[in-house]
Amino acid sequence: SDLFPETSLKIGPGQWFIVTKGTTQDLSGKLGITGGVNGSAAVIRASSYYGRLSASIWEWVAEKTQAQDKADEV
Repeated sequence: SDLFPETSLKIGPGQWFIVTKGTTQDLSGKLGITGGVNGSAAVIRASSYYGRLSASIWEWVAEKTQAQDKADEV
C-alpha cells in the first residue's frame, strides 16, 4: 500500500499485510474502505499467525510484528 510503504507487504492480488498502530476501523478509514471509496474489503487484527507462505513473507511478518511489539512497550 502506498499509504504504508514501510509496514505493508503485498502477498497476492488485492491481499496485503499491514502493520500499524490503531484499530481495524482506523485502518479501514485510512484505506478508504469505510466510506466505500476503494470498494469492499475486510480488515482483520491478528494476534498470532500460521500457514504456508514463502519464508520471506514469514520473515517480514516476524520482523514487523516484533518491531511493533517493542514500540507498544514504550
